Amino acid sequence: MLKKELNEVNLELADSYKVLGNKLMLDAADPASEKSIPSKNELISWQRLRDERSFCTNSILEIKNNSARFSEIEKFKAQIKNGKNSSIKKIAEIKGAFLTKLYKDFFPNCPALFSSVTDKTHPVEAVIDEANTAIASLEQQKAEANFFSRLGLSGKITAQKSKIKNAEKSITSILEKNITDIQSSEEIKAVIQSENTDKNLKTEYEELTSLYNSLSDSDNRIKMLEEEGEFINSKLAELDAKKNPSKRINTITNRIKELDSVIDSVLQRTALNYTNAFYTEEGSFISDVKEENLGIYHEYLKRISANRKRAAQIKYNIEYCETLQDIKTEETRIENLNRIIKNSEAAIEEANRKITDSKTAILNAENKITDLTAAANELFKKFSNKDAAENCDEETC
Repeated sequence: MLKKELNEVNLELADSYKVLGNKLMLDAADPASEKSIPSKNELISWQRLRDERSFCTNSILEIKNNSARFSEIEKFKAQIKNGKNSSIKKIAEIKGAFLTKLYKDFFPNCPALFSSVTDKTHPVEAVIDEANTAIASLEQQKAEANFFSRLGLSGKITAQKSKIKNAEKSITSILEKNITDIQSSEEIKAVIQSENTDKNLKTEYEELTSLYNSLSDSDNRIKMLEEEGEFINSKLAELDAKKNPSKRINTITNRIKELDSVIDSVLQRTALNYTNAFYTEEGSFISDVKEENLGIYHEYLKRISANRKRAAQIKYNIEYCETLQDIKTEETRIENLNRIIKNSEAAIEEANRKITDSKTAILNAENKITDLTAAANELFKKFSNKDAAENCDEETC
């Protein structure tokens, strides 16, 4: 708990140093300021670090904004292209029928419009004319023929009608592919403005004109968006973020963290040096310093002093607790050593007893040997004579 509390106080103290250091730097950076704290070199270093950090922050903001806008542009382009494709599809549905009607009913009114396709449509029209002539002949033959002959003629008529239908589709296809200036054609405008022109044709023209205008507007919008996208890409390239904006942001963010660490160190060092001119490490005034000497930064200094005193008190408390713990450890060690001594003394006492008993046993054994030797000598005298004793050796005794 105490170490946690000390850590919290140290964090507060570090913040207090940073706040005071920042205030000292800002005041010194004021052109009207005549303060010499911090030093000129420290001030220049701090300003450079802060400028770089500001540049990094602005770069991240610019990358994020440009990336977001680029994503919006791509989204808008996709939406416009979808709308454009829808318009193209509707034009395809209307254009063929409109031009075919115009070709059939107003060919003389639009010579310039159809001049580029007549060499392709006339051969197809000839096929239609031939088919119509054939149908007329077949119809006449059918009217005069018997029942079974009519069945065969009906099949031929159907084949000719199918040929006409395919030819008409071919003409429509030719007109669709080769005529593109519907909107700008003055001949078409003159036909549409005529009172004799069918209302349906006018409606189709108005719808086509609207769709072509929509296509033109879509192309213009896409072009504008692409130009803006190119500009944004150039800005991202300048920030080295064109290929991977997220990775670049992470790199700059890491640099900001490094700068913050260095800036904090500069601010803390500046504030620490300034504070040490007034207070000891434990928060007390140094000799010859009084409260009225603190000057305009007295509030910052008092806060630091209070945190220093609090930190010193907690440190002493921790040292006191650790000392008590050391005492307890030594007491436990003494108890263990006394236990060893007691056990060792008991072992020594037992060993001494065994030594005494062994010495007594040896003495008793030696006395017994003396007695047994005397007895052996007496017995020897009884069973042996003088000659036998003289000839006796270890092997015969």
